[in-house]
Amino acid sequence: MRNLQVGSIEFYQACKEATIKAYEGKVSKDTLDGIVKLIPNPAANGTSVSCAGDVNLTAAFIYGTVECKLPSKNKTFQGEHWGIGLAGFRASGIFYSAYSNWDAVFDNATAYHVQCLGAAAGIVQVNWFNKDGVPVAQFNGIAGGLGVMQVGGKGSWK
Repeated sequence: MRNLQVGSIEFYQACKEATIKAYEGKVSKDTLDGIVKLIPNPAANGTSVSCAGDVNLTAAFIYGTVECKLPSKNKTFQGEHWGIGLAGFRASGIFYSAYSNWDAVFDNATAYHVQCLGAAAGIVQVNWFNKDGVPVAQFNGIAGGLGVMQVGGKGSWK
């Protein structure tokens, strides 16, 4: 496992790899290219809305919870999920969206998918979707705990 720091070029590359793994074959190539393009690149000026955030995750075989806090926006996402995994950890990282304002994200995100892969250097990725299954936001962070998981469910921002 690589030693990554949020905001480093290595973290950016690992996030790109995790995004491609999560979406490849599930969305069109143009959509995937658009999602990857929005990941904040530390070597370039940002083209997406982004802020720091924290995610707390639990998974006990088939059931678990997710909580994402964006202190600068005074918002918290809470959800329950079903999937395969055994994990419990906190991750700090970057939350971003293709939307030009945060209210659109908070109003439209109704479901999420979480993946944490050791192969992706301990990257935790949470993808949010609207009611039609279109990606609306993403969190990329580094796991501060143990576990491998791939889960999803419904939830809302409060």
